Amino acid sequence: MRYSTQLAHWFIKQPFKNKKVEAISMLLSSDTFRHACKTPMSVLLCNLESAMDTEANREIFRSSFLAAKNLSLILGNLENPKAQSGVVFDVGETIKQVVILVNSKFPGTKIEYKVREALITGNKLLFQESIQCLLVNAIEAQIDGVNARPLVIIRERIINHDLLRIDVIDFGKGMSLAELRLASLRGISYKKSGTGLGLSFAIEAIEQVFGGKICISSAVGMGTRIKMEIPI
Repeated sequence: MRYSTQLAHWFIKQPFKNKKVEAISMLLSSDTFRHACKTPMSVLLCNLESAMDTEANREIFRSSFLAAKNLSLILGNLENPKAQSGVVFDVGETIKQVVILVNSKFPGTKIEYKVREALITGNKLLFQESIQCLLVNAIEAQIDGVNARPLVIIRERIINHDLLRIDVIDFGKGMSLAELRLASLRGISYKKSGTGLGLSFAIEAIEQVFGGKICISSAVGMGTRIKMEIPI
């Protein structure tokens, strides 16, 4: 809590451009770098193992290609984070790519998504990793609840032509009000295999780099909804 308060006070005192640079540097620290590499590396290893045991499968190679591109993007950000901050990318297409990667890591999961073309400017890796963290959290919350076939719903829409809203909805074990108050803090996790990095990463990236906000609603036994709003 002390760290979060000090960080908030520091950001208030800095020019907005410096906030973005510092936020990106913080998000690409060693812990978050390892966290970002975790999914694409897992997908590549699993897919290559499957490819050796079965006939060529188009979906396997497509997800492997996206995982390799993801790793390349991570390395590009480490090399020159400032150059990646002004990239224009399609949110809908990026979400589709993340879904392919996450489905490869959790093949028993059903992810329903309804997305449209929406262009935003910013660091694509940080947006992509934010969505990926939220999806993985949603799936693992259901696995912890002994849901054999997790379901995650993604909804995207534009409000008043200048606000992008994305909802990530799961039907996992949910959180109590007390748990919800602490869920966004770095290092706090209620999952068996959680690291406490995913949700805090997404919040920091969306709010500090993209100027958006994330709201969380949850109910025990019902699931959780993450509402993300980003100005466009």
